[in-house]
Amino acid sequence: IDYEPGDMTAGSYGLALDIGTTTVALSLIDLNKNEVLGAKATYNQQMSFGDDVISRIIYAENETGGLEKLNRVVRETVNWLISELVKEKGIENKDILALEVAGNTTMNHLFLSLPPGYIRKEPYLPTANFLPDLKGKEIGINIHSEGIVSFCPNVSSYIGGDVTAGILASGMDEKGEISLLIDLGTNGEMVLGNKDFLISAACSAGPAFEGVGIKSGIRAMEGAVENIQISADGKKVKYTTIGNKPPAGICGSGLVDAVAELFKDGFLDRKGKFILESSSLIRESEEGKEFLLVPGKETVNKKDIVLSEADISTLIRSKGAIYLGASVLLEEMGYQFSDLKKIYLAGMFGTYLDIEKAIIIGLLPDLPRTFVQDNNATYEMSEQKLPEFSQTKVRGLAREKFVFLGNSAISGAKLCLLYGEARNKVREIAKKTTYLELSVNPKFMNEYSATLFLPHTNIDLFPSVKKLLNI
Repeated sequence: IDYEPGDMTAGSYGLALDIGTTTVALSLIDLNKNEVLGAKATYNQQMSFGDDVISRIIYAENETGGLEKLNRVVRETVNWLISELVKEKGIENKDILALEVAGNTTMNHLFLSLPPGYIRKEPYLPTANFLPDLKGKEIGINIHSEGIVSFCPNVSSYIGGDVTAGILASGMDEKGEISLLIDLGTNGEMVLGNKDFLISAACSAGPAFEGVGIKSGIRAMEGAVENIQISADGKKVKYTTIGNKPPAGICGSGLVDAVAELFKDGFLDRKGKFILESSSLIRESEEGKEFLLVPGKETVNKKDIVLSEADISTLIRSKGAIYLGASVLLEEMGYQFSDLKKIYLAGMFGTYLDIEKAIIIGLLPDLPRTFVQDNNATYEMSEQKLPEFSQTKVRGLAREKFVFLGNSAISGAKLCLLYGEARNKVREIAKKTTYLELSVNPKFMNEYSATLFLPHTNIDLFPSVKKLLNI
């Protein structure tokens, strides 16, 4: 119990938090006005202990004080983001009364110092899926000491609160049509279903989509090269950056663009290898062949922004996991991609993704994609007033079957922060969602190698790409 020196409702704020394996994102919301005031994101500092959830679980189990270190680092990351938003908006930490967390299962465990070991070994179960409400002071988070920290529930070891929040944000669980939600992040989570059923799966796509493990890679932030066009003769590169800032590196969408451009114009073969002497911008480096995208004289740090064959190989493995994971999930339920009414693309990487380029490299299925403007769309709910909960079911920009959701974990967490109805709904979603384990699925294991080509070994799966290449 606390007291207020008079009416303080004008200074009541909440936070929506997405704890991802690679990126941690935070939005500040005015609880009185239902208005998003600002947002920040940064790399998860746990990455110094491993790029993926399995390596961090092993570290937590095997290293002395490992779990405590991982917990401390993620709390420091979150508290740093809070301090940046508080300073920027001229408020105080004690004005933040609530925090809604939408993290993946492992990140939720590490955030609360829960033993994560059985996520990766028998019986392959989280310590908890439905996490209790806690006070900020109980877990070392710098909001009001009595402020409540709540969690979107997990489904399984690899389907966490970020996914249940994403389902909530998309509204796919209330529709009769069959839809697919794909979170284009490190863990490659996906959900198939409608109002009658929801089945989920996850495939380890790796952090390439978030710029990690890429020679010139950075996350989707101001200055990240997000769009690339390469002239037919391979001598000129046009690019745009997020926020129109000087280039600092290349993010996931730029990586997809670059590979697609090089492939369709004949500078890459279907294995992702450069074709020698096809462009004057292809050169040898100590690590192997690379393509010069942006010369150092144009960049923030005066270093060339390049795309290497190793980068391309990393991207091909990531896109292959996503495509095959979705394909196997549909097949197990007796569906094909053509049966889908919508494919929801979640994650900040998806916000900037060019659908055409994603299909060219084989990341997304070759489906109709004529541009459709949805007048009810709100495209990434930031810096704007939030609608009533009953009006939040449709958001994003649509390309017929493809719908961009942006960071759906944050969008769902915002809804849970503001509406009791949403908090009840996300719990229902978690209870309703089942899980398919792809790591033991024979089809996934046997067919993965077929996806390690541009766009795929079976070019007939991508008729528009086949036509583009005149094959």
